[in-house]
Amino acid sequence: MDLSGKLAINVEIKSPSEFFLDIFGTKKHELPKVAPDFVQSLELLKGEWGAVGCTLLSTFFLDGKVMFSEESIIAVDKENKSITYNIYGGDLIQLYKKLYVTFQATTKNETNFLTWIYEYERLNENVPAPHKLVEYVTGATKSIDNYYLNLKAKIQA
Repeated sequence: MDLSGKLAINVEIKSPSEFFLDIFGTKKHELPKVAPDFVQSLELLKGEWGAVGCTLLSTFFLDGKVMFSEESIIAVDKENKSITYNIYGGDLIQLYKKLYVTFQATTKNETNFLTWIYEYERLNENVPAPHKLVEYVTGATKSIDNYYLNLKAKIQA
């Protein structure tokens, strides 16, 4: 049985893609305020927010538990509106030998989406594919989208 795999999901968003590129790049430190049900804290360990090579310590809520991850940005593609993270430490590494997370902002037929891609290698065949992480990013994306829309409504009022 192959231990490597790839999962992808498209989450429809109403906010501009640039907002998501900012919030997952140079403004990722704002996630605990923007999506408090999903992200507890983020700490910059090395580098600059949103730059290739920056490393972060994330504390987040997954499946009712507080979890930690150490991650670094390994690619930023402004033209294709994508950022790729390597999850290299923390709780998830107890399940996955390799875990890369890419998100890309796309538009299809005037509808905006965030496409989340998980490339992974499980430690053994008893470890499930990261479906819980897909549920997590779906919920977090919708929470962030609602935050933006509520903020926009307050400004326009």
